[in-house]
Amino acid sequence: MKFTQVEIQNFLAIGEAQFSLDAIGLVHISGVNNDETSADSNGSGKSSIGDAISWCLWGATARGVGADDVVNTAEGKNCRVAITIDDDGTVYRVTRHRKHSKHKNTLHLEQFDPATQDWIDQTKGTAALTQDAIERLLGCSEAVFNSAVYSGQENIPDIPRMTDRQLKILVEQAAGVDVLTTAYELARTKLKEASDKRAQAQIAFDRAHQRHQDSLASLTGLTDEMNRWDTLHKDRLQKLKVEAQNALAAFKSAEASYDQAEAAQVKQGIALCEKRISSVTAERQREQLLLGEKNDAASAVTTANTRVALEERSVKTALEQVRTAEAKVEAVRNSVGTPCKSCARPIEEAQLTSVIAAAQRDLDAHKTRFEEASARVADAKAKVPKAEKLLQNATAALDAHRATMTDVSAEGDRLKALQRELQLLNALAAEIARLKQVATGVAERLKAEMTSENPYADLIDKTNAEILDRAEVMRQAGVERDEATEVEAYAQAVVDIYAPAGVRAHRLDEATPYLNDRTAHYLGSLADGAIDAFWTTITETKSQGRMVEKFSVTVEKQGSAPSFNALSGGEKRKVRLACALALQDLVAARAAKNIELWLGDEVDDALDAAGLERLMGVLEEKARERGTVLIISHNDIAHYARQSMLVEKKNGRATVTVS
Repeated sequence: MKFTQVEIQNFLAIGEAQFSLDAIGLVHISGVNNDETSADSNGSGKSSIGDAISWCLWGATARGVGADDVVNTAEGKNCRVAITIDDDGTVYRVTRHRKHSKHKNTLHLEQFDPATQDWIDQTKGTAALTQDAIERLLGCSEAVFNSAVYSGQENIPDIPRMTDRQLKILVEQAAGVDVLTTAYELARTKLKEASDKRAQAQIAFDRAHQRHQDSLASLTGLTDEMNRWDTLHKDRLQKLKVEAQNALAAFKSAEASYDQAEAAQVKQGIALCEKRISSVTAERQREQLLLGEKNDAASAVTTANTRVALEERSVKTALEQVRTAEAKVEAVRNSVGTPCKSCARPIEEAQLTSVIAAAQRDLDAHKTRFEEASARVADAKAKVPKAEKLLQNATAALDAHRATMTDVSAEGDRLKALQRELQLLNALAAEIARLKQVATGVAERLKAEMTSENPYADLIDKTNAEILDRAEVMRQAGVERDEATEVEAYAQAVVDIYAPAGVRAHRLDEATPYLNDRTAHYLGSLADGAIDAFWTTITETKSQGRMVEKFSVTVEKQGSAPSFNALSGGEKRKVRLACALALQDLVAARAAKNIELWLGDEVDDALDAAGLERLMGVLEEKARERGTVLIISHNDIAHYARQSMLVEKKNGRATVTVS
């Protein structure tokens, strides 16, 4: 994997820069600070190149600078860093923005399409998801990148002083063991899926087995029911035969007791009686007519008397009204000459003329109504005798007709006797019909019972077929369960392989000798072999003397320094560099992706001339192996480098010149 192009805009000290990192060998990065001449190259923005690469990829510099603090203070906005990455022929571009007028604070991932010459957006839904995609592309974490690829000015990885956990994570990721860890987790997921599938298969088999057993039990139950039905069938047949014989005997006995000739004779007698009685029908109709006339006359008398009473009450009411009106007229006339209640002056007759006239009109009207009511009373009383006369005549006519009517009571009694006799004969006939129906019903039930088939026979046939089907389902479920068990065993074997005690431990066992070899190689060049550094994964406990898994780097200098802390500053720097370079070699040899870049920020600090010369020899070797090595330094090492980059700062913004 190569970083082929870097574009920087308004990032930290750098205002505008664009340069290639594609196999350019050993490059010396120096600086000039025109804003502060006393600072020489300090503050010019040299370290901003490494910080820009780290920030673009991870969102923070190796020194921990992030958020709005990365924006160039002179510009104050439009911060952007883009890195073009060639991953074995597939080209990507990572672009991060901060306070950008168009892209705000976004992170973009793009892939170049050679066919269309266009950049295809691969940015995910969130910045976190896009960051995950970038880490998968790089094949390492930020910690591995900063330890194996970028040795920053303020945080050159102090590998000898790292804790067991820090070293373990660093070495595992550098050796590609983290991929195995991912594979282990994936294998465990697959194992769980296989175990779940095997469990489901077992459940399916158990269910199929239970259903098969249920069918067998059902067959046993149905067989018992079939035998029980046969026994009951025989009992029902015997009972129905007896019942049929009894019903037939009862029908024949009742039929023998019924005399049809007698029934015909009774019906004939009834007809003769009804004929005799019907001969007096006209007399009865005349009786009913005269009775109706009598009732009408009686009703007319009642109506006439009621009207007389009503009209007499009207006369009485009218007479009272006339007397009241006369008293009112007399009272008005008597008020002439009496004092007025409002003004106390005597009332004159002229003042009461209209009042007297109105009172007189009321009196005249009441007298008229009294006379009319008296006339109606006289009229109503005149109609009463007429109504009473009509009633008297109707009563006499009815009595005279009844005296001449024929007496048929004897024929009526004989008719009633014959009708009662006919009812008894009809009841006997109905009973005969009922007994015949009962006998017929019993015979039909006997026939149905004789022809009925055992209903459990078909059910037993279906159950036998069901048993065969369920046996096949159970067999197939057993096959699937055995197959799932085999898959589960295979998945368990894969888990065992990728488990911490499996291939992962083997890879770490291989990584430790490799790190020791490469660290010894670099210390041999940097320190003439006077300093030894050993990577170990096993450490002896001080309290119990037991060997336990623990990652550490043991450093010593024969005859002068028994530990890393006892070394001088320059010697410590050589050990740190040797460990970092060895770690990058491990990344290149074992990690998921080999990043063909190494960047050292003032890694030559505190080295004497001889140490500097040895370091340049090591870095030149590293450049030949990895393609590009960037060294930020105050020292004059340009004659060691294939190319130089000059970072020149003026008016708060630095530019980069490549020569």
